[in-house]
This record gives sequence, structure tokens and C-alpha cells, in this order.
Amino acid sequence: MFFPHAPPSLWRFLQIYNIVTITLKMLYQLPIFCVDGSIDFRGCQEVTLVSAPWSAVLGLLKVDSQEDGPAMTVRSLSQALSMDVLFGAVLFFHCHVLCQGGRLQCSPREVCRTLEEEAPDAGGQDARSEAEIRRSQSDLRRPTSAGEVSSTSVVSQEEWTMAAWLKESCLAAHQEVMTGAELTKPAKDLYTWRFVLSLACFLLLLLFWNALAGTGRSFTATLMASIFSGTQVFAIIAVLACMIADRALYTWYTQERFLAEGSGVEAESTSSSPGHEPSAQGAEASRSPSSSRLSLPSRGDSSPVEVARRSTVAAVMQMSLLLLQLVALHAVLIAAWAQSASPSAAQASMFGNFMLLFFYALYVSYLVLSALQLRYDVHMVQGGLGLTHSVQFGPWLLFKVYTTVPFIEELRVLTDWTVTGTSLNLFMWFKLEDAQQNLYKTRCDMNGRKYVKPYAKRPLREKILQGGLFLLALFVLIVGPVTYFSTANLFLKSNLVYTGSLKASLEVELEGGGISQLPLYDTAQADISLARSDETLKFAASYPSMGNAVDLNLQKVIFPKSADNLWLVSNSLRTQVATQLSSNGTKANLVVMYQFQGNLTTSGRGMGRSPPVALNQSQVSSLAKALANTSFQGESSIEVPCSLQSALLIDSSGQVSAMGALSSLSLTLSSESGSQLPQWSMASSCQPCSSTPAEEERCPVSFEVASEKVAPTPTGDSSTNYNVMGIYLGVVYTIGRFLRFVFQDASKRVIYEEMNDTELLEDLCNGIYIARITGDLEMEYKFYYELIRIYRSPELMLDISKPKVDTGHFPTFVSEQAEPQERATRRRGSSQTQAQGSMDSTMD
Repeated sequence: MFFPHAPPSLWRFLQIYNIVTITLKMLYQLPIFCVDGSIDFRGCQEVTLVSAPWSAVLGLLKVDSQEDGPAMTVRSLSQALSMDVLFGAVLFFHCHVLCQGGRLQCSPREVCRTLEEEAPDAGGQDARSEAEIRRSQSDLRRPTSAGEVSSTSVVSQEEWTMAAWLKESCLAAHQEVMTGAELTKPAKDLYTWRFVLSLACFLLLLLFWNALAGTGRSFTATLMASIFSGTQVFAIIAVLACMIADRALYTWYTQERFLAEGSGVEAESTSSSPGHEPSAQGAEASRSPSSSRLSLPSRGDSSPVEVARRSTVAAVMQMSLLLLQLVALHAVLIAAWAQSASPSAAQASMFGNFMLLFFYALYVSYLVLSALQLRYDVHMVQGGLGLTHSVQFGPWLLFKVYTTVPFIEELRVLTDWTVTGTSLNLFMWFKLEDAQQNLYKTRCDMNGRKYVKPYAKRPLREKILQGGLFLLALFVLIVGPVTYFSTANLFLKSNLVYTGSLKASLEVELEGGGISQLPLYDTAQADISLARSDETLKFAASYPSMGNAVDLNLQKVIFPKSADNLWLVSNSLRTQVATQLSSNGTKANLVVMYQFQGNLTTSGRGMGRSPPVALNQSQVSSLAKALANTSFQGESSIEVPCSLQSALLIDSSGQVSAMGALSSLSLTLSSESGSQLPQWSMASSCQPCSSTPAEEERCPVSFEVASEKVAPTPTGDSSTNYNVMGIYLGVVYTIGRFLRFVFQDASKRVIYEEMNDTELLEDLCNGIYIARITGDLEMEYKFYYELIRIYRSPELMLDISKPKVDTGHFPTFVSEQAEPQERATRRRGSSQTQAQGSMDSTMD
């Protein structure tokens, strides 16, 4: 049977709460109560709910059997009361079991008072007197019976039933809480599992917020956009603050509880006989570090009463933090549901959101373990990180994971140092923690070496698991990025062109060295078709620089002859360009630019342009006349022979390379009668220039676009640019430097990492922790500098780290075997010298 158990008043309160809840839900079904939470005696009207009413937030829902009923209703009364009835049934059977076990007869406070009254004679007078005082105080607060109430005390009796009852209830609840906090309990430390659960909740909030909230962007998209949700930030801050507060209260409670128990034992030992008055020598001896283990000093000049009060305050604050988290968790979830866009009774369940249900289960498990921890004390027999108390594989693996997570160790150490009374400054504390964890690593290493017989050949499994896998990892790390961005990647994706644009502009070279540009033709693609595999093979064979046809996608992109839009150029600009073209010696060039967008924009858009084609004097003159006549009607064409290459290659980086035979272009400016806005059109020769006859039919401008397959992005975001150089510099080089850091200067750490037995040093570290917990700051300070003295003396460290049992794993050399004999010889020589000196002084 656990003790302290919950008082009977708690179970009575839960029973009353359950009955009241069922009653209110049934009364809410009366016609005067409306769905929106209002009360109307004339009958409720149909309303459209924009947000959840107060009644739904409290769990009061109307019953409506219609399928298309309001959102804030349930289909049957059993559905509305099922959970309450189930809770009431479980509570009834649980209270029946408690009654049979005697837990409903008296509260823990009354049990403690009974035990104090039945205390043995040794010291029993003090216990009885204290019990009588408490009983008298309780009798003063307790109301008199009905027979003792006089006829003139009716008003006072009514006052007791109204205000004094509430005061009495609050006082009783306060005493129950204080009694549970003051009791000595069995020891069990659940902080490690509580920390793991709280850390998991923190990571869920950080990485899967969009799944928890049901809205928002993913974590990767949030990082790319560099913007986080304000609600997510507040939730992360709240959980992180609770983790730090929980650790601070855990550390504070552990030390204060230990001091309170030590003070209580010391006070009991000094007052074991009636009338005993401790002497000054006895008091000094009780505070001495070399005294009995039961005589634990309190911190500073605090009295046992003050230490016990601080211990109780720490326990009460732990309860308060637990209650605050429990209320805040459900309040936030209910508020999030109530403030949603279209809340309904069905959405109140978390079964539709697995990630939210998983987070709720983890956090409630954390709260359950926190509540269970209040039933136990924490007795510290080993200091430092809890994961370093065992060399088993599970704690060792958790320790490795713990050391790789950033900021966790720093937060723990800073929190502990802040709330703990210590004689060490922050940097001394960090050195102690680092020494203790390094000793644990050395102990795990030495323990692992004992699994293989001394002088035996290393086992094959070790060769495979360490050497083979490590070589494989390095091999993959070196050649992986090159393979990933090569055609040997089996996961290459086709970067098909899905949109394209074609532009033609006129560039006029001015006398001052500048260039005046005039856009002529601008249009988007008219058709994009994917070529067959045999056409791709033929295309790749025609252009050997294209590469392997298996790694290419060939598409034919056709542009319309006429531009998409009318030529929206002002008359002043046309006149200005025409004047520039009419000048003697003016040079004009025609530039054709094209752009293609693939479905995987890993490396940007495929943009390219043809080399500028110089226009001859006749072409410049005809173009100047067409531009100068702002009221031009009809058509005016410019022939540009052999000016465009129609075979293009878009590589995985988005660069466009033009190749193949040249085709002629024809630019035509046309204007219909009655329209003041002309339009440009562009066409190309249907055959290459090498086979072009004197007069040829014009075809729409088309390109044969070959696009290389690209490697998929690791994050799935095609807008992110990845390349071989970035991965090698950002990932491979960083990992290589880290590996070099691990193995580099290993010989300088031999003195600390090759200690055969670390038990004495770990015991010294534990002595520092225990001295701090017991409040003996003087011994903490001395033990710390004793540890520093050992670390600064290689000879002393070698001497205390020798194995106690010779298993053959750590061979002893001749020089080490001779050391005990030399020390014995020196001791014998010193003894003989002292004896000779004594004899000489005696003879004198």
C-alpha cells in the first residue's frame, strides 16, 4: 500500500463533480437552453455559429438526432453521457476498493497525527505534547455539536456554515498538501524518463508544428522562408521554460530534502534522552565532516526548521508546476478548438489528428511520471549525469545521443549551478562535470576491453562492425556526392520543359559608345511535344557533344509566327530609333533571346541568346523607314540569313548551349488599316542554310531542346540550389575535419583516457556531489582541489588508477613491479634513520 495516499475528500470531490456534470448535461437538454449558449423561454431560434459558444467549451452539448443538425450537437444522449458514466463507474469501483483497504477512513494527516500520539516513551513526551497542541488547534477550528449549541448562538452557527466552512476546507486542503510534502518517502528517481518525454514533446513542437496545428508550412519550408508562426514560438518557449523549471525544482528539492532529513536525524539524535542538553563540543562534533554519516550539516547558518520549510516549499512548487502544466495543456487545446474557423463537436476529438494525439499522449505521460515522482524521494548516492551511473549498452547509447544534442548539457549544468548552494564557481563546476563524464567514457572503454581475452586476436565481428563499416562510410562519403550528381545516379529525374519564351530586339550602337535597345518580337511557346526514343537516339548521334541519349529528354518547342501582343511602342521612341538608324555609319544588330523553364528548377531557368547578327545597310534603311512612318500600314520585312541555331542543350545546371546548323530568320512588321498599333511576326527557314533554295517557304520558329536529367533535391524543394562544390565544402569537408579532430592529438589524451581503473577518481567526484548535497561546502571545496591535484600529477594518477585485480588485460612492467619494493626500502630506511636518531638522543 502506497503512503501517502490521496485524502478521502479528493474522492468525494470527484464523485460530486461527476454527479454534477451528468446533471448539468441532462438539464441542458431542456428547451429553454439554446445551442449558442443563450437562454430563451419563448423557444430557441436557428442560428449560425461562427465560434464555439461558452456552453460547448464547458462540454454542454444539445442532442439532435437529425443528420443535418447544427455542428455543436450530438446524435444521442448516450453519446453525450457515455464518458461521464464510464468515469463514474470506474470511480465507484475504485472507491470501493479504497474503502475495503481502509484508505477512506482517514487522511494521511490524521494517520501521521495518530502515529505521533502512539509514539514510544523515548522522546514520546515531546511527540505527545506536539500532538496535543495540534489536536487542541483542530478542536478550536472544529464546530461544536448540536447539543452544545445554545439558543443564542444561531447567528454564529450560520456564519460557520457559510464562511468558516470554506475557510476550514481550504485549511484542511493546505494541511494535506503540507503533510504529503513533509513526509519521508521511499526513493525512486524518474527524472531521466521525464526528461526524455519532455524533450520529445519539444522536438514535436519544433519539427511537426504544421501537423499538430493542422495548418501552416512544414519545418523545411519554414527554414527556407525564414519565418515561424508566432503561436509555435510561444509554445516552444512555454515547453522549454517548463523543462528548465522542472530541472531547477528537481535539483533544489533533492538538496533541500536531503538537508531536511539530515537535520531531522541530527535533531532526533541530540534529543534522544529527556532533558538532554548538547554541549558545545558535541554540537561542533555533529557539524564536523568526519562525524557520523547521520549527522548531516545544514547549509550556512540555517536552522533545521528553516531547512525543513525550504524543503516543503520546493515540494509544493513541484506540485504547483504540475498542476499549472495540466491546466494549461487542456486550456490551450480547448481554446485552439474553440477559435478554429468552423468548430464542431466532431472536431473536438483528437483521433482525427494522429500527431496531435501522439503529442498529447507523450505530454500526459510526462505529467503522470511527474505526479508519480511526488510520491517518492530522490536519494543521491552518485552525482553527475544520471546516464553515467551504468556501463550497460542502453545507458551508454543514451549518453552518446545526449552528448550529440546541442545545448542540452549546457542547460542542465547552468540550471543546476544556478539553484544549488555551492562553493564552486561556474567554470569549476563545468570542469567537474567534464571530468566526471570523461571518467565514465574511460570506464566504458576499459570495461569493453575485458570482453576479449588478453593477447588474443581481435574478433572478426569487431573488424567488420568497426573497420569494415567505417571504411564503407568513408568510401561513400568521398564518392557519394560525385555519384549523386552523375548519370550513374539511379534516382535521376527528367527535367522536362513546360514553358518557353522567345524575344527579338534591335540593338543600335551609338556614337558615344552606348547601346539603344528596342524590343520587337515577344511571344510564348505555341506547342511542346516530347520526341520518341528513336528520335532521341538519332539526335544524340547527330551531336556527339550531347552525351548519352539515355540521360537526355528531347522535346520540340514551336513558337507562333505572330507575337502574342501588339507592338506597344511610343511614337517618340520610334522616331528616336529611326533617326539613329538614318545616321551615317550607324551599326545595328538583331539579338534573339530564348528562355525555357523545366519542371525541376533545381539550378534555375534555361536562358540563352543568339550571337548579335549585324544588319546590312539596306536592312537598316528599310527598318528606319518603317519606324519613321508612325502611320505605317501594310507589311515591311527584314531577312536575316543564317542567324539562329535551332538545336539546344540544357544541362543539369540550367546552362543552355546552342549547336547544329544555322537557319534564316524573317522579321515582318504589319499594320492593318484602321489600326494605329502594328504587330511583329517572325519566321524561320524550314531547312538549314546549307540546303536552302533561292526561294523558300517560311515556317514557325522551332527548337529541338535536349534537357539532361537532374538529381532530386534532398529536401524535396526544387527551388534550392545544390551542387557538388557546395556539398563537398559544406558536408564532406566538415565531416572530414571532425574525424580528424577525433583522432588527432590522441596521444596527448593518453594520460586521461588510458586509466585502467577509474573507481577512486569517480568516488572522489561522487564525494564532491554528496558534500554539496549535504551542505558541507568546505569538504566540497577541498575534494575539488584534491581532484585537481591528482589530475595535475601524472605519477599520482598512474598510482591510483592501477587495477585492483590482475586480469592480464593491463600488463605490469618491471619498473612498475620495482616501485613497491623501492617504496618499502625507502620506508625501512626512513624508519631506521628515525630509530637511530632516537637512540642517539637517548644516549645524549
